[in-house]
Amino acid sequence: MIYVNTKRDRLYASNPNGNHVEYFLEKIDLSEFTGYSRAYVEKMVGYVTTHIGQDPDVFRKTKQEFYQMTKHIFKKYNYHEANFEEKLDAVVFSYFLGINLHVPYCILDDRFARFVNNCDLVQQAVNRDIVHLLTHSNLPIIRPSTINYLIYIFHISFPNFAKEIIDANAGFRLALFYDTNSYHTEFIQTKIQQFIPYQLTITILNPLDSFSLTKLDETYDLIIGNLTPSCRKNLFHYADINLTSNDLAFIARQVQEKGIHMLQEKNAQ
Repeated sequence: MIYVNTKRDRLYASNPNGNHVEYFLEKIDLSEFTGYSRAYVEKMVGYVTTHIGQDPDVFRKTKQEFYQMTKHIFKKYNYHEANFEEKLDAVVFSYFLGINLHVPYCILDDRFARFVNNCDLVQQAVNRDIVHLLTHSNLPIIRPSTINYLIYIFHISFPNFAKEIIDANAGFRLALFYDTNSYHTEFIQTKIQQFIPYQLTITILNPLDSFSLTKLDETYDLIIGNLTPSCRKNLFHYADINLTSNDLAFIARQVQEKGIHMLQEKNAQ
């Protein structure tokens, strides 16, 4: 969502023969770009070129620069995005407004800095690539606040990016090892599936079942439970039946770390 100050000539009822300039804060929802026709997107592009003093050729060159940078990141992470061209229009549109050439436009620098600081492990890896590409690009006005702004634009423009690359590479195997009835364990499994956004293979191991105990020798990326398994082959994390936000964050980070590691191994081959 962006907010742009625009001015219009307004006729006052008390003074029908005089014009008065007023400023309005217009709201534009960039997430809705993909729902509009190409003609509407071109109209918005025209708005940018009119209000910030850039001619269409500059817009096209900048779009091509973003195209090459974004394609580079997509290729590195083996990611594919539907409607890529339409979303790229919105990215370039946001960029031109954000660099604040002529339009009085307020970028919430603190908000974007907090967004970057709060990025998860996967987003941080992508952010390093974005910073490297931006600092070696031909784009004008690349300063820290602009970089944070463009990182923000990237992640909101391609919200499934981090999840899809983790799902494609992690193949994470999680085991539950709880001394409780099946109802409670299934509840824990449901809670994990609800709050962990990544694809997981979850195996339920019952400490009271001899067959389950033999499966402790199998390979898991992580075992969580309220009992410590005798086999120390796999990483274990103690977690009570009532999983906390810290427990869920720990699981998510383990999935992210494996996904990034597996992707790096693939790229190194």
